[in-house]
Amino acid sequence: MDVQAVSHDFVQDYNNKFNNPDARSSMDSLYHPESMLIWDGIQHQGTHEIISALTGPNMRTVKTHITSVDATPSANHGVLVVVTGNLTVSDMSQIDDGPGKPLTYSATFSLQPIPELKGGFFIHSQIFRAVRS
Repeated sequence: MDVQAVSHDFVQDYNNKFNNPDARSSMDSLYHPESMLIWDGIQHQGTHEIISALTGPNMRTVKTHITSVDATPSANHGVLVVVTGNLTVSDMSQIDDGPGKPLTYSATFSLQPIPELKGGFFIHSQIFRAVRS
């Protein structure tokens, strides 16, 4: 397995959907019922709860700019992916610097293979953390 190719394809697909508010609800195919997301310290478990968190009213306009992607093989034929970048959320007023200003972030994904889909992966665990100064 080429973990760099898997991580590149995954990050590209994830961010294309995440940056498009109309496509973000289709991200449910990336998660399974046992998936877990920790978004800036708040835990969300299961596909429905995760998609609700990612499509909430304060997440309407989101743009990411990736600065780095690192990946390594993990247990059970999985892939661990760490992404850093800048995030702009135009209508998220709780951001310390104010809405619309870029925020540095780190995102970690634990991808696990989908047994019935050769070469397919789902997000088992995801941690997103905004880096505030």
